[in-house]
Amino acid sequence: MITEYETHGTLNPKLWTGDELNPGLRKGFLKIAKAFYDFLEITAPIKDIIIIGSSANYNWTEHSDIDLHVVINYMKVGDNLHLVRNYMHAKKSIWNVTHPLTLKGMNIELYAQDQN
Repeated sequence: MITEYETHGTLNPKLWTGDELNPGLRKGFLKIAKAFYDFLEITAPIKDIIIIGSSANYNWTEHSDIDLHVVINYMKVGDNLHLVRNYMHAKKSIWNVTHPLTLKGMNIELYAQDQN
């Protein structure tokens, strides 16, 4: 079996102590998420900010990145969900290219996720 894809008994220690986010990281992640939200140029309010993916569960590897999602209601952005999804995808791509953020050797990728 490829050990890179084995699960671990702990969350990624670069981010977590037990099941708690390491001190200071929350504040930094919130600051980054707010900057990304401002970059989106929308008025739909933030519903939540979440970390997802392998860095937020037990299948992290040395190659894991940090997936930081700003949760919003796409319907509050516009009625055309296809257009809103494409807009969010484009803004994510532009942000991640123009704001290459890393933490402890891990890329931080942002995305505006629909609450649904």
